[in-house]
Amino acid sequence: MKKLVLVLIVALFLVPGIYCSNDLTSGFHEVIGQYWKIQELRFNNSNVDTEKKLVEAIDKYHNLINGFTENVIIDKFGDSKGLDLFRELYDTCSEYSKPAFDSVIKKLNEKILVANLQGSKVKMLETDIDPNRVEYIYRLGKELERELIKAQWIIERQTYFENVEVTMVVDSELTKPLKLLYPAIFLLKLGSWLINGDLYYCFKTTFITKHKLFFRTVKKIAENKVWFELFRAKKTWFTSPKWELYGKTYKVIIEPTGEELAREMKVLD
Repeated sequence: MKKLVLVLIVALFLVPGIYCSNDLTSGFHEVIGQYWKIQELRFNNSNVDTEKKLVEAIDKYHNLINGFTENVIIDKFGDSKGLDLFRELYDTCSEYSKPAFDSVIKKLNEKILVANLQGSKVKMLETDIDPNRVEYIYRLGKELERELIKAQWIIERQTYFENVEVTMVVDSELTKPLKLLYPAIFLLKLGSWLINGDLYYCFKTTFITKHKLFFRTVKKIAENKVWFELFRAKKTWFTSPKWELYGKTYKVIIEPTGEELAREMKVLD
């Protein structure tokens, strides 16, 4: 039977400022990541598989844009913290990633126009477009370096059905109930982890479930500033682009670090 994992983020710890996948900051970086994915697919060797992936990537990009702009609410009084946050994020964004938001700015300016017609006085968004930018196309090369901006532990809930192979790190508090359920279980001692200022003694284990199990875990999420080679080429219509190494640029990637600790367990059947 396939594993069913139910995930619900219910709290944040350590450092304020890391956001869930549905908030504006995370959405902003998702749009950038998808924009560069499209550039990479667009200039790969053309084949049916690549073309299919490109169409899917473009569809996802448009969905991200629509979701992002819908989350920026501008009321009839012109109040919008989301709009202020977007201005801040856009101003600090790499100049080569700013084209990812041309459509977003257009849609948000339409919202601003409606709000202003209702009596608000909201300043329209301006695009920071290099007049020479349209002559070139860009793509990312290999990763050069990465810098950790923030790290955060989030709470998740996971449910596993029977006959599923589970590999996880568990708190020492769970070793006794696990051994009662699975007497032959092997627990590898990993030492201690420091989470939100508290020490937890951890064990790694792999086992096949014989029950429906619920776990409450804490997972570490990192926000990294990742630098890549930047290539550019003259825009052409009938010939293949001639790429040249132009410099480097970055995108912010929010991703799990691979550190996750199960702290609570319940048998559901």
